[in-house]
Amino acid sequence: MGIIMNTRVTFLLAGTRAFFSTLALLLTAVGAGAQPAMSPEVQARVAAGGRMPLIVTTHPGVDATREAVRSRGRVRRQLAPEVTAVDIDAADVELLKSNPGVAHVAVDHTVFSTADPAAASIGADQVWAGAQGLAFTGRGVGVAVIDSGVHMHPDLDTRVALRLDFTGEGVDDGYGHGTHIAGTVAGSGVSGNFQHPGVAPGAHVVSLKVLDSSGAGRTSDVIAAIEWTIKNGRQYGIRVINLSIGHPVAESYRVDPLNRSVQRAVAAGFVVVASAGNSGLTSEGGVQYGGVLAPANDPSVITVGAVDTKGTSVRSDDVIADFSARGPTAFDGFLKPDLAAPGRRLTAPTAPGSYFASTFTDRLVADASGHAGYQTLSGTSMAAAVVSGTVALMLEARPSMKPEAVKTALQFSAEFRPEWYVLAAGAGAINAPGAIEAALLLPAGAGLVTEPALKLRGNLTRYTGRESVIAGESIKWSNGLTWNDTQGGRGILWADGSQTAADVMWGNGLVWSNSELWSDGVARSNGLVWSNGLVWSNGLVWSNGLVWSNVSDID
Repeated sequence: MGIIMNTRVTFLLAGTRAFFSTLALLLTAVGAGAQPAMSPEVQARVAAGGRMPLIVTTHPGVDATREAVRSRGRVRRQLAPEVTAVDIDAADVELLKSNPGVAHVAVDHTVFSTADPAAASIGADQVWAGAQGLAFTGRGVGVAVIDSGVHMHPDLDTRVALRLDFTGEGVDDGYGHGTHIAGTVAGSGVSGNFQHPGVAPGAHVVSLKVLDSSGAGRTSDVIAAIEWTIKNGRQYGIRVINLSIGHPVAESYRVDPLNRSVQRAVAAGFVVVASAGNSGLTSEGGVQYGGVLAPANDPSVITVGAVDTKGTSVRSDDVIADFSARGPTAFDGFLKPDLAAPGRRLTAPTAPGSYFASTFTDRLVADASGHAGYQTLSGTSMAAAVVSGTVALMLEARPSMKPEAVKTALQFSAEFRPEWYVLAAGAGAINAPGAIEAALLLPAGAGLVTEPALKLRGNLTRYTGRESVIAGESIKWSNGLTWNDTQGGRGILWADGSQTAADVMWGNGLVWSNSELWSDGVARSNGLVWSNGLVWSNGLVWSNGLVWSNVSDID
């Protein structure tokens, strides 16, 4: 059994304009033009009055702290020269907005976690054993775990290179989430007779604590941790940033401060892996789409949904976990997640005395000495950690890979099932041996993958029909990519035109195989049928209105 940290997101109909084309509904959403100085959520909070935490972004060359102080705000932390976290009275927000040096004002959101051994089910154990002719464990690759801290568990005490605290509580893990994530990434498994190792047991972890003992933290703390990594990460060998946390999407990824921070990290060469969130079900138990959290909504990151392995290593019984958040993304209408990984009932190290260990004692698992050294949890948090570990294996195998090349290799080698929807599974379920094979064969310096580049290089199409073997079963590669357009390239490109791809392409709009055209935004209503057979019957339509609540479910 495990625990899902679940966030419900419901989209409301609010004055949208749309028209029908065949069965498709077209809705224009936030574009790439000028953005308002304040997000809609800030405006709503101003109307409510009181004091509020904000993140202020100024124009290039304008000191954000100075401008915040001039607007009567109390600076909590300068995140970058042009980005500052500030507390301010609602009455003074208009003064802040009118300041010509201020480019954007956003709410400093509360972030929260998105939470058996996954190694065998993704084939990582084969990678350790040298299934590709060379054995890889992630040695030399650092993973920044931006979470609730990491306890110095026996499986992790030789894996943790550094622990920093951004909450004021101290570096240890009072919540218990970060220790589980770190263990899933890089735990040695030594205290459990190697029954519960991490995906990359040779990798090392840098713990950047941004969630307190209640599991909550501020967006500004997360940004501060990311910016620290950009500045100092290479010194500690960090190549991967794991974000098994998030907050509901309140504005376009183009202007959200957390999104912009992860974009800077990717531009600096770090692979950012983010959990999609756990809002796959409505409160009534129905399937829900459009609940992917920020920063997982960002095209530059690798967004991970969760697979339920049914507790087996074989993959023929795998399904997409019902709690796993599905796309498309709010405001921008991007296809997410990018791929899926085991995320239900994963066993990893626990932090004794933490909230998780003390509250969910029936989820504790004994180590070799009989002590409760492990815990079994569920969530896209865990799935993201599985992917981060796999990326560490890939980067040991091919250290020169850029973030774009890593995503390409992961997606192209993933396994996609005909019964899975792209908006739930992305390119499919992660395939570690295939990802290593693709990492060794594809161009390490590949940038954004575009259709012309594929035709010129022929780098991907020659792998059509490729297979891997995991737990005795043949795993067919998806040969598909789901890349959203952020740098002038063509978005989603399925190289082989297979039925799993449904001939989907994504640029500023989405074209399904039935020639239906969707704009930057997405809308749906009664009777709308997508090309993959999905029928929307609840009449929900995207808008700028968001309602959410934080819920913890036991699974």
